[in-house]
Amino acid sequence: MELLKEIGIIGASHGWVATLKNGAVCLQDDLHLPDTDPKRIPLPPFVTLPHCQTQIVTNISMSSSSPDDDEDCIVAVKFLGPQLSLCRPAQRDCKWSNIRISDPSFFSSHVMYSKRDGMFSMPASRGHYIGSWDLGRHMKEPKIQMLRLPDELSNSRND
Repeated sequence: MELLKEIGIIGASHGWVATLKNGAVCLQDDLHLPDTDPKRIPLPPFVTLPHCQTQIVTNISMSSSSPDDDEDCIVAVKFLGPQLSLCRPAQRDCKWSNIRISDPSFFSSHVMYSKRDGMFSMPASRGHYIGSWDLGRHMKEPKIQMLRLPDELSNSRND
């Protein structure tokens, strides 16, 4: 844990390690051998939304394994609390798009990318529903999906 704190590792996705230093994220290709020079992609510093924090990261997720080549690749960083930040590292003027999450059930959730839906999703803390966000249609209000367990599972949990 001491080493992780010193390096500032906040997560990994698709073979890339994300570090956080002085409010800025850097992606590093961790598939290179230790004696080679890994690819590094610096991202802009975070912009903290009012009444949010950007020091404690819950996790990160990426939509593809090519953040340096794929202009559609999106990096999502979920902070403890109501802020979710998204950016496209391969774009020339890369900047963070910040989303304030209003439902407290998502404040400690982990963000993950759904290739099928083409969106970032988070399970609510009690697991009864999933909220999904993207850089287009669901920027302000998430797409909410209720989760239903089959009757056999619901009944066995009550036994």
